[in-house]
Amino acid sequence: MPLIRDAESTGALRDGTSFLLGSTVAAVAVPPKSPKPDVSTPEKLKAALLAAKRIAVSDPARGATVGTHFMKVIEALGVKDEVLRKITFASDGFATMRLVLDEGVDIGVSQSSEILQSNPNAMAGPFPKEFALATDFSLWHRNNMSPAVKDLVAVLTGPAGRARLTADGVMPPAAR
Repeated sequence: MPLIRDAESTGALRDGTSFLLGSTVAAVAVPPKSPKPDVSTPEKLKAALLAAKRIAVSDPARGATVGTHFMKVIEALGVKDEVLRKITFASDGFATMRLVLDEGVDIGVSQSSEILQSNPNAMAGPFPKEFALATDFSLWHRNNMSPAVKDLVAVLTGPAGRARLTADGVMPPAAR
């Protein structure tokens, strides 16, 4: 929403409506048949990271939101040096999930939506609340939109669209 609000305030987006579709959160993934570590507290997340032999995360050098945040998390947990030795940097969240699903990396760190869309059984859980990171997704459309855009907005905001977004890891605005 901040980018849309900024564009509206500068006049780059005019005569339209914006609203929050939902949010995804930073989460931990594991190969689907592996035991799922408890990552619900900082101490348990730290233990899971230290126990893992290989960890995949999107590359912060490429501007990856979750990868950048993860570097701050491992620093705060006091395990940066140990964890960095285990990390394989991926180009994005879906590449992270390929490393988890196809190459058996012990832990992947990505957006909940990328994990659930790749394989719902890979979800170990979101980061503990102390390290929570949510990414908001918004929709903006012109007020004088075409019938096709009206139909799309109706699908995205209606019960079926909401259910699809939720299944794909995009939490409704009120759920956060």
